Amino acid sequence: MAASSNSESALRVGRDELGDALECLLGGRGEVTGGGVGRGGWNLDLQLEFEPSAAWIDELRAFLRAFDVSADTMIVLGGKDFLVGEARQE
Repeated sequence: MAASSNSESALRVGRDELGDALECLLGGRGEVTGGGVGRGGWNLDLQLEFEPSAAWIDELRAFLRAFDVSADTMIVLGGKDFLVGEARQE
């Protein structure tokens, strides 16, 4: 499944550093496949080898918050958007 994380807010850590840490989080279950930084913000693209559960999305939110990623950062999974700063929606 393709996924991405993007934000219009400044990234407070290096994108490469965050990408490397995401690779560790994913283990063998996926990989960072690309990303970019521009005037409109930044993004990281992921390829997941599993169907992410609500619990995993919460884990990803917590992981991104630990890197001081802005609460307005959007996680896009399978055409659905999830804000890093929002609580789980059942």
